[in-house]
Amino acid sequence: MRSIACQRTTSSILIASLIAHASVAVSEDAPRLIKNTIGMSFCPIPDGSFKMGQPDVGVGGFEIPDEVRPHQVSVNSFYLGTTEVTESQFAAVLKTGDKHEGISGQMPRVNVSWFEAEKYCKLLTEVPAEKRANRRYRLPTEAEWEYACRSATSKPYKFTNDAEKIKQTGASGGRMLVGLKLKPVASFPPNSLGLYDMRGNVFEWCADWYSRDYYSKSPKADPKGPSDGEFKIFRGSDWVFSGDGCHLSRHPTEPWRKNPYIGFRIVCEVDKK
Repeated sequence: MRSIACQRTTSSILIASLIAHASVAVSEDAPRLIKNTIGMSFCPIPDGSFKMGQPDVGVGGFEIPDEVRPHQVSVNSFYLGTTEVTESQFAAVLKTGDKHEGISGQMPRVNVSWFEAEKYCKLLTEVPAEKRANRRYRLPTEAEWEYACRSATSKPYKFTNDAEKIKQTGASGGRMLVGLKLKPVASFPPNSLGLYDMRGNVFEWCADWYSRDYYSKSPKADPKGPSDGEFKIFRGSDWVFSGDGCHLSRHPTEPWRKNPYIGFRIVCEVDKK
């Protein structure tokens, strides 16, 4: 049995369909990919607007109180990691001494606290070659994460238990077979933006603090969450959830907590000279 602080909110257990309405502007000459000095790839996410949040009722009529207010949000363009940070990428920056070869190095790094994910971003930013390239790293905001997960489209998010369509989650979650386990990153097809595993494999840390009523007072432009709090947000789903469990819902937990179901992916910011 997994253990996550707050024993998760109702939204961590109940499932709801998510409806997005996005308008997107993409520059035709925008670079399609950034690759940094340790081999991480970052996709350009175009600026645009979308309706963030969930409907007010989940499966079975249960309310999801902290997500009852879908609200219009605009997001500036940014670069997001094509995959979750892997074991080998984590070890390369934090100098853990762990040796990860072959498939093991391509597994998403889990059992990592929010503080460790934040430290990873700061240390990667300080790598001399990254500084020379004017690149900085950070965790995505909750709004950035959801926008990217929705692929910046206007299609509603609905899920199915169809085995073939489950692959579109970019995760192994959904089949609930005996022996089901974590998969190497990019084991399944990416979304239309080129991002892998956004709706599965492992949950992902976001930069934001958690506040139950934040959606009701969120800024419309690039919201970054409350200024402080007790819990941090993690988003998405993992390899255990099945069918509708592979959703985009939000979950709070203490930033010091480590869990075998939570990893992270990062944003790359590039200073223009």
